[in-house]
Amino acid sequence: MKKSLLILKKDLRVVSRDRSALIFMFGMPLMFLLIFGSIFNGRGSGVPGGKPKVGLVNLDKGQMGAELLIQLQKMGLEPELSTGSEADLQEQVHTGKRAYGLVIPNNYTDELKTAISKRMKEGDKSASVSLHIFIDPAQTMMGEMVKGMAVGAANRAAAPLMKEAALEKVPAEFRDFARQNSGSNDDGTP
Repeated sequence: MKKSLLILKKDLRVVSRDRSALIFMFGMPLMFLLIFGSIFNGRGSGVPGGKPKVGLVNLDKGQMGAELLIQLQKMGLEPELSTGSEADLQEQVHTGKRAYGLVIPNNYTDELKTAISKRMKEGDKSASVSLHIFIDPAQTMMGEMVKGMAVGAANRAAAPLMKEAALEKVPAEFRDFARQNSGSNDDGTP
């Protein structure tokens, strides 16, 4: 222990005499911190609290578009409704004005109900509905997290429809019992 303290004391004496060593040890890291801090100030988080802001164009006039908006908020995203078109939102994302964009397509509610019906009743696993998600190329890592949160919100929004479609397979005399004991809430949470 005593030898370590002597070595430390000697090294501190040597470094304190060499100004260039002090600059590289303390000045350069501080300069990098200031430069990169100013470049990336707030990028990725969207707001100081950390909720990512997502530009949203809702072209759907049905119930599921509105429910998806609620579920996006519950998943921790901050949707910002846009009155522009899908092309406008895509342009905003690609020019860096927005980090993320999400478009709920026209007839989303009807297409979702049809896809769930085909999957549950007919066993058609190819039946699906697409959301259009745009991610700023400079935000790919956080963008994948936002994409996952949007997919999770879509699944939670669709959960009540899937539950009802699954209950249709249950014989009528047991359906009420199955509804009461299905094990999940209407928002898809256990």
